[in-house]
Amino acid sequence: MKHPAPVKCRPAQAVFVSHKPFWRFTQFLSAFIFVKAAISLIITANSHLSKKRFPMPRHPQRPTAPHYRHSPSLPAFAAGRQRVFALMLAAGGTFLPPSAGAEAITAPLNSMPDPATQNRSLSNYDEKLNRMAEILGSLHYLYRICGAQDSEWRAYMQKLIAALHADDKQQLRLYAAFNRSYEAFADNYSACTTAAKEASERYRLEGLTLSRHLLEHFSSDSAAP
Repeated sequence: MKHPAPVKCRPAQAVFVSHKPFWRFTQFLSAFIFVKAAISLIITANSHLSKKRFPMPRHPQRPTAPHYRHSPSLPAFAAGRQRVFALMLAAGGTFLPPSAGAEAITAPLNSMPDPATQNRSLSNYDEKLNRMAEILGSLHYLYRICGAQDSEWRAYMQKLIAALHADDKQQLRLYAAFNRSYEAFADNYSACTTAAKEASERYRLEGLTLSRHLLEHFSSDSAAP
């Protein structure tokens, strides 16, 4: 009796040949899902950190700093003679209460002599102007945190720069003095405390004294033969 010939089976390895593409697709899909989940986790973590850190200012009540920067479009910034006498007189009125200083603020610029003809020390003159800019910067910050919505000190700083007809170097020096004083007080006072009110009064009186001193100094020079 003849036995049938045995059936040859394919190697076991050949059974899985057709499943290789599916296995590779599964691996790719798993890797894609993992990477996407990792990216989403990183974005969520960064968003969570940003919500905690960035919207919270260091001083919640601090107004925005009025940083001055050189701008060629501002009027009267060309180099020329310095005309600051009337501004010193106006400063005397600005540092006084409104009722007492209304007339002094409106003093005409062309009614005062030209400071270019005066016999004075330029370094001493510039130092006093820098100090005036620092006082205006400190008062601008202190008055704003104490409730003044439209502070006149920044506007007066702009008038001072315009009347000086200063060159770029002098403009930047005065702007830096204003901003330096503003930032110094912003770092120390975040609310309208009693100390802030006392500082504003002290600087207001110093500004009044300085403006009167400059006016008297230049007036005496103009009266001398």
